[in-house]
Amino acid sequence: MDWNLIWPAVASVFGAGGFAVVGLQEFRKWRSGRAQQERERNNTLKRRTDLAEAERRYHYDLREWEATYRRRVQEFASRLIGMLAERQVPQEAMPPYPEPPSGKPAWRDYDPREEAAD
Repeated sequence: MDWNLIWPAVASVFGAGGFAVVGLQEFRKWRSGRAQQERERNNTLKRRTDLAEAERRYHYDLREWEATYRRRVQEFASRLIGMLAERQVPQEAMPPYPEPPSGKPAWRDYDPREEAAD
């Protein structure tokens, strides 16, 4: 068997030494500490992404809460105007001012940094 013909076949199967090159690069990263720096950078990016997503959900829920409250106030004003248009209504006979909807979103419920602290 002629070994000179086998080596080109082996090199083509293994990507002409590509695995060795990548392995050597990763070993050098690990040895120099660069791998740890990259891992910390990726974790920081993930935390920032989680925080941005939590902020987006919080602001969405807050907008929904405010819209619900605004609708209640508008309904109250509409009823009040109708009552005042019919007759002069004393203050005691007016319907109570609407209460805000329960469950106003709080940022602490969305903050992913709180989960990491637990």
